[in-house]
Amino acid sequence: MSIVNFLVYKTQNQEQTETELDKLGYAKVTKRNDYDCYFWHLNECIILVKEDDTFTGFCGLGLVCHQETISKLGSYYDDISTWHICNINGLELYLNTETGIESSITNFYETIEPKKKITYGPQKFTGIVLNNNSLANFEVFESLGFKKTLGDKHNKLLSSNNFTIMLDKTNAREKPTVVADTPDIFGNIATLTLAGVSMKTYNQNSFPSNLGTWSHKIKGYNCTADGNQESYTIEKLVLNTPSYMDIILRQRRRKVTISETTLDYHFDRIK
Repeated sequence: MSIVNFLVYKTQNQEQTETELDKLGYAKVTKRNDYDCYFWHLNECIILVKEDDTFTGFCGLGLVCHQETISKLGSYYDDISTWHICNINGLELYLNTETGIESSITNFYETIEPKKKITYGPQKFTGIVLNNNSLANFEVFESLGFKKTLGDKHNKLLSSNNFTIMLDKTNAREKPTVVADTPDIFGNIATLTLAGVSMKTYNQNSFPSNLGTWSHKIKGYNCTADGNQESYTIEKLVLNTPSYMDIILRQRRRKVTISETTLDYHFDRIK
């Protein structure tokens, strides 16, 4: 079984990307020796940022897996990141073993700032929404231990650590949308508002009113939500930060899966 443990983001402008990640609360923790390749951390949310001459935006996922799997997938070794890459129709999977990651960081990266616990911001990435035509087939993901579910609006791939790849069957997504879980969405919204981060405005008339004490905050902070007092998700969409990538901030209780109802609100499929 494989575990998703970071996102991969390429940039043509490191200075702009650094400014955007700073606004979100990320810290640049390590740098690849002699290359413009960095690991950024916010709690357990990790982004590998690589310089690129032609592309800016989300481009892949980093996974921990067995060496046997890496060999079977025919991945190639990337000198810059020191991970093995398997390219699936443009989506890059950065593969490494647990011992390989330790060796790579120790031997090829230098510490810029020690990793530290942040009291705000999301705790971890739990999913991503892509166009269904981004992945022509699921064989590689199934060999990595992902479980496949076919649905009416989305096809889903679930990793062993509950990271969900949601594949939008309308193929209408302009940019990838990452899902990040937080224990305090309202504090996050306040912090990001002060930092000048753009977030989506929702139609207030559409929100559930059966979330008890959360209901007035959902309206006051202009979030979208689904569920009830016993099982709910409360969400807010961060727009185009970093560039060409949106982020759904999600506070949830007893809802492991990504809500297709709230996705409809995020993507204006419900007015």
